[in-house]
Amino acid sequence: MPKSWKAFWEGPGFCILGGVPGAFLGIWMLSHLPAEQLMKIFGILLVLYSIYSVFKPAGAKLRGFASPVTGTIVGFIGGAIGGFTAFPGAAVVVWTSLRDLPKAQSRAIVQPYIFMSQIFSLILIALLHPNYLSYGYWMLLAITLPAVLPGTATGVMLYRRISDVNFKRVSYLLLGLSGLALLVKIYGPLLAGLL
Repeated sequence: MPKSWKAFWEGPGFCILGGVPGAFLGIWMLSHLPAEQLMKIFGILLVLYSIYSVFKPAGAKLRGFASPVTGTIVGFIGGAIGGFTAFPGAAVVVWTSLRDLPKAQSRAIVQPYIFMSQIFSLILIALLHPNYLSYGYWMLLAITLPAVLPGTATGVMLYRRISDVNFKRVSYLLLGLSGLALLVKIYGPLLAGLL
């Protein structure tokens, strides 16, 4: 997490600034657009990006996309995606990856962004759609916490031990698996019915 305002604005600040209005759009999309279609598109994009990342030439990176304006736009896109998928970090992970940032710099942007986006989105949902936070939601949260906490501790331990290259590989793998999980959620019952 940033330790000063200067570090905040040099790191996740503009992404978070863009993520706030983006979350409003994402919550609106969650309530008004067909969720299945949005998840299909998002899942396909994640899988395709992961495949591209694995096979892209070493050292290939975007140049000139490190400005506050770009960070705000990426944050907005992430906020919108996070509002309807609860996965706000994808856009920011892709952005930091395309810029070929070292793992420490990438994490210093992505981690605070995800943390703030999740909190803000939950507050928005509680205010705009309190029925989403039903008893079932809180039960699922309680059931998943025992898996999330050790998973987080394992992730932090691995982060400290792996190189920048392996960090990127793991990030691509996890992005691809996330996209694949969305597609399996949608197409899994159809495939099971065919078998």
